[in-house]
Amino acid sequence: MFDESASCKFLLFVLFACDTSAISPSSNFVYDGDVQYEDNNNTLSEVSMPPGQASTISCCINCLMNTSCKAVEICLTPSENKCRLSKGVTNTTGTAAGATCKRYKMKDKCGGEGYTGSNGHCIYDGCQSCDCVGVLTHASGVYGITIGGNSKLVYCSFENGLSWTVIQRREDGSENFNRTWTDYELGFGSPASEVWLGNKYTHQLTVEGHSVLRIELEDFSGNKRYAEYSSFSLADVTDNYRIQVTGYTGDAGDSFSGPCTKCNNGMPFSTYDRENDNAPNDMYYGHCAQWAKGGWWFNACHRSNLNGWYGDSSYAQGITWEAWKGFYDSLKSSTMKIRKL
Repeated sequence: MFDESASCKFLLFVLFACDTSAISPSSNFVYDGDVQYEDNNNTLSEVSMPPGQASTISCCINCLMNTSCKAVEICLTPSENKCRLSKGVTNTTGTAAGATCKRYKMKDKCGGEGYTGSNGHCIYDGCQSCDCVGVLTHASGVYGITIGGNSKLVYCSFENGLSWTVIQRREDGSENFNRTWTDYELGFGSPASEVWLGNKYTHQLTVEGHSVLRIELEDFSGNKRYAEYSSFSLADVTDNYRIQVTGYTGDAGDSFSGPCTKCNNGMPFSTYDRENDNAPNDMYYGHCAQWAKGGWWFNACHRSNLNGWYGDSSYAQGITWEAWKGFYDSLKSSTMKIRKL
């Protein structure tokens, strides 16, 4: 049954959301300048329409229903009117004298040049790190940035004036960390919960100066500790994402450094399908990642493994930080995050 009242309410909502004569700060659209009809601001589609306010409303409705649409352009051509949907975030051509299109940009919760992606997160295509995002907002959360030319969702943590990028998080066992080399290279999980950013992207961030690593740990009794390294680097794939850390401070103890056969520092990354550890063939099944149920920088085998099987307190099988909890106490949570000096 047609609900005329509901239809009118929706029409009024859209009318105020995209009013070509009275755009208010609370609207869904805001006037973004005049543009030439020939200009292409990443046009998604273009349809003819009759003149009048109703057609403008219809154009706005089409934009609101298209997750890629960021703006509408109402164009007057010599022969007809046009409704043009655009995925361009901004009016890249500026205000043009004698223009034939009026451009209305969808208002966005994201500051600066950011825009809301179809996943609901703010996307900053021009940012290559959380430091850039931190100039625009101080709210910790998930943001879309560009790392090494690739779009990537990351969790940015803004604390005491510092911008951290989370590269690993365990908190509830919801994500399987016993994954392939490719999974660990490209990343997996959800940036808002359990996640591995991806060795490829972490390497790129270290190349760009993210050289401080902080590891935050919590046990099932609520006790918390941390380990921080003032120098952190991750090699590229040709060296199997080898890790190097120095300059330990903290209260969790140093389970990375040292010359021991189980120490992780200086080791390449290993997964169950790509073995780079130093374990003898007659120990740990000859393969640390398979034995420890997760990818890590194994030696023969480890003093730390934050990617072990969640909740497994058998010897060195769980989320392990030996310098604090030994090998039989799997931790409740861990977070690895990096920043620039």
